Amino acid sequence: MMAQEAKVDIEFTIPSVCQICDTSSNIKWMCLECDLFFCLQCESKFHTKSKTLAAHSKIDIEKCGNKNIAEVIRKGELQNIQCDIHADKKCSLFCRECGQTICTNCVMTNSHKDHKLNSIEEVYDGKVQEMKDFQKRIQSEIPLYQKTEDNLKGVLAKAFKQYSYIKEHVTWKEKEIINETKNYAKKLLDEAETEWKTVEQQINQEIIVVKNITENFKKEKEVKSHTLPVSKLLTKTFPTVDNTYSPDVEVHQIKAQQHYFKFQIGLASSSHDGDGRIVVLDSEGTVKRTFENDKEKGKSKLFSCPLRIVTNFDNSICFIEKTNYRLNTRGRLVVINNEGTLKWKSSKFGTDFEPVDLSAILSSGLILVTTDSYDTKIHVFNQKGDTVCQISLGQLFNTRHLFGLGSACIAVDSKGMLFVGGERKEAQAQMVTFKIIGQL
Repeated sequence: MMAQEAKVDIEFTIPSVCQICDTSSNIKWMCLECDLFFCLQCESKFHTKSKTLAAHSKIDIEKCGNKNIAEVIRKGELQNIQCDIHADKKCSLFCRECGQTICTNCVMTNSHKDHKLNSIEEVYDGKVQEMKDFQKRIQSEIPLYQKTEDNLKGVLAKAFKQYSYIKEHVTWKEKEIINETKNYAKKLLDEAETEWKTVEQQINQEIIVVKNITENFKKEKEVKSHTLPVSKLLTKTFPTVDNTYSPDVEVHQIKAQQHYFKFQIGLASSSHDGDGRIVVLDSEGTVKRTFENDKEKGKSKLFSCPLRIVTNFDNSICFIEKTNYRLNTRGRLVVINNEGTLKWKSSKFGTDFEPVDLSAILSSGLILVTTDSYDTKIHVFNQKGDTVCQISLGQLFNTRHLFGLGSACIAVDSKGMLFVGGERKEAQAQMVTFKIIGQL
């Protein structure tokens, strides 16, 4: 029956059978040069018969007794180190400066003169103790690193759980937004279809009327005087041709264009210290974004006090900016895009421009601004910030007190009607209405 391997040291184990014959379990010798364990028969049969093998250093396993066999083997290896320079010599010293093992001949050649030399056994014992101390230190560190590893795994698991939740939530939100967008798009298309049918029907009716008038005129034009009896010609009545029928082509055009614009809604708020903000909502009342001043020291303000605000057809945000929250002060017209980037400003605060209210003509993108004065004026700006024209309501109505001391508000509806209103001294409201014709 073969003997089981007996573990002697963490680095060395005695094999269960001879490593030469692979048969005998009676292990007797260990050769340091061959690094083999073998039985007594193989030692006498092979190892002693070869001059080369016979010179090898061997350890008698049986004579080690209770000693640490690994340590005995290691000591034997130390005594059997060949010198790299003198092949017939064994190394017995270790040079600290050169970091190598040397023999006595190396010392006599003065190649290691004044170097610090120690016996190999002394250096070896020191290194073994150094290794044990190091292993002791790392042994105390292992639990800390294992705990750190466990903590990191916990953080990783928690982060993955959070990631999975975010991924699932975003995916769900994506589907929800897509469905809402599809539903909203369908609603807009249905509304556009209905409104288009109405506009189409109205314009087609106008076309029929105009076509009938044209056909009648053509017939009248072809009638020759000699084809009618004299009596009928004398009594014939000719209708007046004064272009009395004039369809509202411009109004229809404005209606057709405005049916298909869907806008964002802007809310402006201001505080007494001139630190305002703008909130952008969608048509359902959901807050899409907020613009406000960066409160970090040294940062320039985006705006001071936005008091009136409208959204143009390109979703640019137009608002009146004041130095404080009062309407009857100097100000300017400011336009930003839907990301909050400035597009243009009408003027500086130092001018006499005192804007009160504003509105936009969506079909053309023009911006109308009323100013606070006895002679109420409407300033018209294009999308580049240029002044297109200026309308004086005082001159138009031959009065400088159309709205008294009150401020004039302004609005444009989807039918192309312009409304300007205000309050007189007697606290009675007054409004004037204009019909927008052409490309204004």
